[in-house]
Amino acid sequence: DALQQARAAHGGSYSSLEQVQTAEEILQGHPQAMAEALKKLVEGQRGASGEQQRQYTQMGTIIRATQGQVNQEIAKLRAAKLKCEQAQKLKASEERDATALAEVLPEATQKTNAAEDAVEKAVITAEMIEAANEDVDEVRQAVAQTEAAAQEAQKAIGEA
Repeated sequence: DALQQARAAHGGSYSSLEQVQTAEEILQGHPQAMAEALKKLVEGQRGASGEQQRQYTQMGTIIRATQGQVNQEIAKLRAAKLKCEQAQKLKASEERDATALAEVLPEATQKTNAAEDAVEKAVITAEMIEAANEDVDEVRQAVAQTEAAAQEAQKAIGEA
């Protein structure tokens, strides 16, 4: 009866930690109780003979078979319990990671965009140098602007 109740508690799926724990609690004391019943059966069997001996043997076989089924179910429940606990830990870890990513992503995106803008500014300034190849003052000013833009771009890339 307890074995059927335990199986009904987890519904055969072994996927819900609460259901697995309930089923495990239902079966918890039964292995010990069956071992004690088997021990008493063996003690009672000592003086028996004939039909009584056959009944003791038949009862012992039934108890051992049931005990094996209960132990097997408990082993399945313990394995399922570990699996469910690991799944819960993994889910919690994934949720923490998603939260951390959501917090960092806007700032990282902003820094990446700033780095791209700084690189574009440096390229535009370099193109100005090429265009003003005869005016020395204009070239010097463009070189200074290019160096400043390149440094700014390098800094922004490092932050991104």
